[in-house]
Amino acid sequence: MSLMTRITGLSLVALVGLSTGCYSGPDSWGDGDEVEREYQINGDSENGFRYNSFRINGKSFNSGSFRINGTALENFDVVGSEFVGTMIHAGQPVELSGEDFLGAEIDMLADKLIDGEMVEVELTVRIDGMFPDPEEADKILHLVSQFNAESGDWEPLCTDEEGNETEAILLGGTWDSETGDRVDGESRATFACRGGVLAKCVDMGYAPWRTAKIKTGEETKEWVSLVDHHQACTRMLRADYCGTGEPNTINGTIIDVGDRVKRYKVDGQKFKGNIEAYASDWTYEAEWGPDGAVCVGDSLRTQLFEGMDDYEMPSCIDDIPQPKKCGKLKKTWQSGALLGTRFEPSN
Repeated sequence: MSLMTRITGLSLVALVGLSTGCYSGPDSWGDGDEVEREYQINGDSENGFRYNSFRINGKSFNSGSFRINGTALENFDVVGSEFVGTMIHAGQPVELSGEDFLGAEIDMLADKLIDGEMVEVELTVRIDGMFPDPEEADKILHLVSQFNAESGDWEPLCTDEEGNETEAILLGGTWDSETGDRVDGESRATFACRGGVLAKCVDMGYAPWRTAKIKTGEETKEWVSLVDHHQACTRMLRADYCGTGEPNTINGTIIDVGDRVKRYKVDGQKFKGNIEAYASDWTYEAEWGPDGAVCVGDSLRTQLFEGMDDYEMPSCIDDIPQPKKCGKLKKTWQSGALLGTRFEPSN
């Protein structure tokens, strides 16, 4: 399961209108993404140099911030890539899931880049549609609109680089907009827009709700969550070597990705082999864990910035181990290496 897709930036600016109602899927699938079966195009944005993480009423759930037909939810959670929750009707709790959330409105705080600074803005969004990915039924895609208080209109939350409406993948947890750290906890959720790194890592196969068997030394572990693989992927695609949220790559750069997965499940079906397997003989670049690079090799994406006066090498590079076989994913599992990359600057 190997995808090559362009990472595009995204800002919370409405560009085209969005009609309400149930939406069964796009008329022409795949117009926004460029897909090939070999290498992964990576980027330095996490949806426009930010993470598109929404924190509902800050850090905790408030019953007035999530409404369905005007009625506030008592609680909610994310299971897989869908909401579940409870509301009170006629004095009795009612369990909700899936399409029950069509039309739900959510008051959120969002991180938005304004004049070069990350600021927190209030946002009201509405779930207008949801449908399973045509190739992976356990991945539910959402159409989400945001309310424009100035015009009084509902407009797309997610757009591609050409301004066309695109989908969001719902993820549990939020991501710190400065450090890139995943923040877990009750009533935390993120709409990850397609084309941004958070969604890109899901589309590559590292959906955090899935499980896999991982090769460690001579053994293969039992089924484990891919939460850490997804987080490692966000570091990898942005060349965030230090795990501090600082990107060290340029959009459109091609890397070759491998992992130590031996078996994995998608929608209950088991598959044998890697999710991503090396497809080139390029020089090994690094191995990645959820906190950044576990080790580095001879061909770093920092080479992309050679000759640029305003670029500074990541402060941690000299402190990261540099074993000769870094990138082969052979003997570094004990240090948390989950993914590996190869890179050739000429590409």
